[in-house]
Amino acid sequence: MKKLLAMFAILASIGFVACSDDEDPQVGPTGDPELKLTSESVMNFAADGGKGTITYSLKNKVDGVEPTATCAADWVSDLKIGAAVTFAVAANETEDAREADIVVSYDDQSFKVTVKQAGVKGFDSDLELSVLQGQYYTDFEEYGVYNYNIFLSKNGVTFTSNGVGAKPGDNIYSLDLYSDVAPADPMSVPVGTYAFDASDSCEAGTMGAEYSWYAETDANGSVVANPSFTAGTVTVSEGRIEATLTLEDGSVHHIVYEGSLALEEEEVEPTVWSNLTADVTFEGVEVTAEARNYGDYYEVGMDNYTINMRSATHGMNLELLVPTGASLDGEYEILVGTQVDPSKYYALPGDVVEEDGQLYMASTWYLNSTTSERAPIVGGTMTIATADGVTTYTVDVVDDAGFSIKGSFVTPAEAGGDTPSESLSNLTGDVEFMDVNAVQQFTDYGDVFEIGMNVFLGQAVSDSHSMTFQLITPGDAETLEGVYEVVPADGQLDSTKYYFFPGGTNTSGQITATWYLNQETDEMAPIAGGTIEIQVWASGYTFYDVNVVDDAGNTIKGTFLAENVAEAGEGVELDVYDGIVQFEDYGDDYGNGMKNVCMYLNPNDGNGMSLMIETFIPLDAESVVGTYSVYTDETAATDYAFVRGSEFESYALGSWVLSVTDFEMDGNIALFLDGGTFTIEQTTDGAYVFTFDCVDETGSPITGTYHGYDPAAGEASSKVKPQLSTLKNIKQKKADSKIAPMMQLQQVEKIQQTKELMPLGVKSAKQRTLIVK
Repeated sequence: MKKLLAMFAILASIGFVACSDDEDPQVGPTGDPELKLTSESVMNFAADGGKGTITYSLKNKVDGVEPTATCAADWVSDLKIGAAVTFAVAANETEDAREADIVVSYDDQSFKVTVKQAGVKGFDSDLELSVLQGQYYTDFEEYGVYNYNIFLSKNGVTFTSNGVGAKPGDNIYSLDLYSDVAPADPMSVPVGTYAFDASDSCEAGTMGAEYSWYAETDANGSVVANPSFTAGTVTVSEGRIEATLTLEDGSVHHIVYEGSLALEEEEVEPTVWSNLTADVTFEGVEVTAEARNYGDYYEVGMDNYTINMRSATHGMNLELLVPTGASLDGEYEILVGTQVDPSKYYALPGDVVEEDGQLYMASTWYLNSTTSERAPIVGGTMTIATADGVTTYTVDVVDDAGFSIKGSFVTPAEAGGDTPSESLSNLTGDVEFMDVNAVQQFTDYGDVFEIGMNVFLGQAVSDSHSMTFQLITPGDAETLEGVYEVVPADGQLDSTKYYFFPGGTNTSGQITATWYLNQETDEMAPIAGGTIEIQVWASGYTFYDVNVVDDAGNTIKGTFLAENVAEAGEGVELDVYDGIVQFEDYGDDYGNGMKNVCMYLNPNDGNGMSLMIETFIPLDAESVVGTYSVYTDETAATDYAFVRGSEFESYALGSWVLSVTDFEMDGNIALFLDGGTFTIEQTTDGAYVFTFDCVDETGSPITGTYHGYDPAAGEASSKVKPQLSTLKNIKQKKADSKIAPMMQLQQVEKIQQTKELMPLGVKSAKQRTLIVK
């Protein structure tokens, strides 16, 4: 899907002049023609050449007279004139710089634009490479474009389900080529010339930017350099590949490969995610266990559960399929393949899923909190049995490295399955309080579990006592008013009732769901049972009557009278320092004679506000520094402008701001930039400073400053690139990175809270589809 942008139609106004039988109508221009250059008068090109656009304005055009564009230099070709002048500059294969004039004329008026091109400088690196490997991707076949991602190196690379692995002492070039030649049998690299394309248009005859890169490894196999390219040309002829490539630091590499162009099918080595070094055995480990029921999540007529079991040592994450309506007690086999029998019990094998560029453990894993060992479970059996109020989990499984994991866990089946043997509460006794000066805030995540009920995360806070909440309300409830009880252990919910999730901790030790906290004494306790009554008063206050118990059996009784926080629409004040700023240059992607640049602003610590801003800047602009106003049909090619934010089918388009503050507290609130201005400045240390004086679609202010560094520029230590196997080598073409799904931004956080996905820190792209036998 191409990105969407609401462009304004230009309506030509037609003036009518009254006339009588004695007068001829007056038509035609009212003044002399005016031809004016609206882009730069000097255009500079690197030795590699490229394409250029000249913009101009023409007033009082005379019928039958058309503008012309000429150039005497044979290295300037494809000269065309219409609403703008376009041309191509051939590569300069000499060391001498050169220049030529393009003359644009209309009637007796003209202007010229000088085209300057640098000569070829001596190569910073000149290598002969002996190994050609590659992969073919079918993503663009329906458009008549064929994608060959080739790798040239001295020693060869290895392909794994996690990406590309490098060998010691090597120089590796990944070249992402697009051709109009369909793959042959046997497959080979199509002959042709491929020009570097910063906009990743995926057009035939181009080399895409995103998946083209250089990597260098040392004697130990560690990646010591991994830059992208900024320019280049790849020429493929029979038995030869030659490329001249400019890297991010300005250095120029020349590479030559001579040999067969055949691309043999590469064997993909499976990625082993386990870091165990030996078999594991344990017995009777007491754990905190939390079960969640996701209903028929996979649409195979079976209930889908997750169970997270934690202790100070051994633990497991389980994802289970059980017959509809059955209890969790049963004998489970690790599912092999995708076909299921709805009458059986299954545990889904350990998996790795990608959410927003980050990898998470999913489904069934073994975890050791003391040693940080982890292992995806891929085979074996498990049994769950409950007797006399105690649930026992017996496992006899293997991981993806072949290690055996045998043992048993036990947990009391009380308080929603989340009663730990070692209490998380640090209360020393019962608590009673009455607060009249609290503040509340809630975020509505709708029917995130797809069970016809809505989920809310929020808090009520005063100077002394406070509580966090994760609530579930009936789908038709219009307010939070109701009496809440704890989610039952089996996860079975009555869609007409109100529930709260018991307090716990996630795999990072952060508190989740419903907790009591004392601001003065630092006492805190996860809520394990009892009731919470919420009354919503017409006066703008909410009354909480709390009568609950923690996981140590302490009672907590009290009331909050909470004033509502400011409603959405009162604006946003930005205050981010030392954030991350990233830029994507899509060139003249809209054909409006301006450079389309998308800007991504994210807080470095994961808290605060993130922004995505789509902008237009002059084609010859060398920097994004400037003052930006809203893009309209009156915007000149020399202006700096941003695209108004909008929503289309749950996608955020254009420019918008999103709260990414701690999920339990603030949630995600998207606001669209609709007017005003902002400026971008760059400090002497390379930081970008954004100053906003904008409004959203309701007219509410979006103001403040945003200070950050561009990871691609290398100013901050946080910009160190990861090892090669985690880098740009996973081929996952997305429709358009500039159209960000709003709901997905929320869903990432919610999945981490509900299914306890654990970050791995590397990329992947696995998905599971189950089939009923």
